[in-house]
Amino acid sequence: MIALRRGFFEDTDRRRMIAASVTDPGWMEEVRRTSPGPYFLAAEAVLIYLEEELVRSVFRQIAERLPGARLALETAASRMVDTQDSHDVLAKVAARMRWSCDDPGALEHWQPGLSLTDSLTLAHLPAEVSHRLSLPYRALLRLMATIRRRDIEAYRFNLFRFPAE
Repeated sequence: MIALRRGFFEDTDRRRMIAASVTDPGWMEEVRRTSPGPYFLAAEAVLIYLEEELVRSVFRQIAERLPGARLALETAASRMVDTQDSHDVLAKVAARMRWSCDDPGALEHWQPGLSLTDSLTLAHLPAEVSHRLSLPYRALLRLMATIRRRDIEAYRFNLFRFPAE
């Protein structure tokens, strides 16, 4: 995946891509060794494909190794995970979602001091993001939010903050 991403993005002083399993604590040690922080981690289309215990393990490792980090990730509600095999698009994807999360706020109980700082859907994007989209795309999102509201709201974009040391 990282090789593909490198076709579009380059590493900079502020952004690095590491080819490693998210469950392997080695990448966190490398990040900590090469950067003093603060840390912003983006787990795009990663954690929803793991079993819940592995997701919890990733959260524990981040809390231990990268205190104060912020983690952006998406969550899929159980409705979405349970019906993926009959979904018009998801059924065609070889990878299967394993972890469902109906309430991202409930994850705050996974780690002392962990806080959900934002949770959005495509139906409720921040104004500064929405205004940058073309008018037809904004209209499509509004339409989808109306006719497939449960589906749109089943997929959330979340930002968590881990406690500092």
